Amino acid sequence: MIKQGLTTEELTFSGEFYNFKKVPIVLKPVQRPHPPLWYGVLTTDAAYWAALEKAHIVTLLPPEPARAIFERYRLEWQKLGRASDELPLMGMLRHVVLAETTSAAVRTAERAYRPWLKHMELLWVRNGTKLPLGLPQEIGPLVEARAAFAGTASVFRTFLEDQIRSTGASYFVCDVAFGDLEPEESLQTIKLLGEQVIPHFAN
Repeated sequence: MIKQGLTTEELTFSGEFYNFKKVPIVLKPVQRPHPPLWYGVLTTDAAYWAALEKAHIVTLLPPEPARAIFERYRLEWQKLGRASDELPLMGMLRHVVLAETTSAAVRTAERAYRPWLKHMELLWVRNGTKLPLGLPQEIGPLVEARAAFAGTASVFRTFLEDQIRSTGASYFVCDVAFGDLEPEESLQTIKLLGEQVIPHFAN
C-alpha cells in the first residue's frame, strides 16, 4: 500500500486492515520510483519480508540478537538468488550521548531517556497494551547490554568497532537527539563524533 501510494497519482487499495478509494496523492517523493525502504526489525522471521522487498533494515536490539537477524537476512537474500554485492544496508540503532567525562554523559542520557520512553509508550499505554519493544524503564540496562552508549568519544570508538565486528552490521545510526536533550547537548555529541570518532574510521 505504501509503495503504491509513493508511485501513483491516486491510491485505491483494499486489504485486510485498510481500504482506500481514489485518494489523491498530492505530495510526490523526490526519489523515483520511491525512496529507499527501511524496515525496523526485531525478530529473525521479519528478515524474510525485508529481503523480499529489498529493504534496508535497522534494529535497536543488543549485538547477539542483532547478529542473528543479519545472518538470517543474508540467508534469505541468497535464497532469493540475489547477488551479495547488492545486499541492502543492515543497520544498528543506538542512543548515543558523548561528553568529556563518562559521568556527565551518563547523567544526561539517564535524564533524556525517561521522557523519550514515555512518549514512545504513550499510545500503547493509552490503549491498555504494552509496547512490544521490551524497553527498560531506565537507560542503564540498555547501556549494559551494549544497546546504547553514554560516555567519552575514545571509549565510543572501541564500542563502535565492537558493534560492527560482533554483528556484521554495515550501517550505524547514532540517535543523538532524543527525549529532552537540549540542542547544545546533542551538538556536543555531534562535535565529538566529528572530531574524535569519524576521522578514526575514515583512515
